[in-house]
Amino acid sequence: MKQDTVLNFGAQLPTIPEGMWPFRITQAEVERNCRTAYGIRDRVALTYEFQIEGEEHLLRQRYLASNVPKSRLYEMVLALLGTPMGGSFDVVSLVGISGKAVITHNASESGDVYANINEIVDVDRDDAGVL
Repeated sequence: MKQDTVLNFGAQLPTIPEGMWPFRITQAEVERNCRTAYGIRDRVALTYEFQIEGEEHLLRQRYLASNVPKSRLYEMVLALLGTPMGGSFDVVSLVGISGKAVITHNASESGDVYANINEIVDVDRDDAGVL
């Protein structure tokens, strides 16, 4: 992996182009007691590794911890595992899952542009839970 040592104080731009790209989840963790627009909540942070034209790109996506069927986390877990979350869920079970994800770019009012996973497709769960 290439070490990034440059600080850029201009608008943030994504390193992952829009499109459908192969990924593998390399890390999953729970971030406790985070300040959010909805108060203090737990979040799940997933690190996706993308291989694009022979280069590795990492994308860390955060999801509010929620098992409500319309939540982003619930929908993502359903897409990744093919089954809904229950009353208890170990996020490490997502590590090792690979597939393809649709990346879209979203711009903020300040001019920053972020790469986000819009959809998960073609999931391979054979290595799920492998650290």
